[in-house]
Amino acid sequence: MELDTEPWWKLFDREETVGYMKKSGRFSFFSADGYGWSGTPKHADFAVREIPGRDQDNHRLFEGDVIVATWMGRQDTYLTLQDREGNSLIGSTGGVLVDVTPEEMRRDLSMERNLGNVFVSPGLKADFDKCIRKFQTRGKSFVLDKFLMSATVTATVLLGCVLQLRWLGGIGPILTIISLLVGIGLYLFTRKCAVQNWMTRGAIFAITPTVSATVALVVSTFFAILMQSPVNSTEPSIWLVVITLWITLFLLCFGAIPITAQFLGFYALDPTHKDTE
Repeated sequence: MELDTEPWWKLFDREETVGYMKKSGRFSFFSADGYGWSGTPKHADFAVREIPGRDQDNHRLFEGDVIVATWMGRQDTYLTLQDREGNSLIGSTGGVLVDVTPEEMRRDLSMERNLGNVFVSPGLKADFDKCIRKFQTRGKSFVLDKFLMSATVTATVLLGCVLQLRWLGGIGPILTIISLLVGIGLYLFTRKCAVQNWMTRGAIFAITPTVSATVALVVSTFFAILMQSPVNSTEPSIWLVVITLWITLFLLCFGAIPITAQFLGFYALDPTHKDTE
């Protein structure tokens, strides 16, 4: 009976690797070490699938494995991933993420040892944070989110300023900051409820710079107009106020967006293929 017509699965119980599974037709076979197989299921709460391609020594690689290896002549710690299109990728702790074919993997990769899997080890996942964020944003520009969030936060801050002028006769920093935080929280909460699995760390860090810069620009321009002085004024005091306000709003927004998203709960990295058998 040919058992290798299907990919292998690596089985985990909590953070520990407990064995492997492979299938032949309707039947599943299990092994503790990849050599002796039986039909007796192993207790496991999570499984990840083998990715196409092996290293120079014919070692199997599984989605999310973190390995100490030599790749293209460079020894380092690498993360193996697979996207939904079936492409295999190798990432480094420095954030580099490259597509690799099975032929390139067999030719250029030599694994020394396996350190674990990012899907069950929070520590390993943290080591590859930059790489994972790049993986989560591959092929996505988030143009709509950048526009909608900029508009939502800007409108909330400006509304807060207008209400302060009407009810209090002036604009205070505390209420303005509260308006900013309300706008950020409103957008992220609504977007997360409307679109499942959208709010990843990669998505948040992709939109944060644009939203922060846009909100800071519009609001600082609004304040310059309120000061009854044109934005292109040559008076140093006006420029100083506008620039200081822009920097302050940018930094506030830049810090508040990921912190709010963290509080609301990022969508965790999830394997392309998983099994709970």
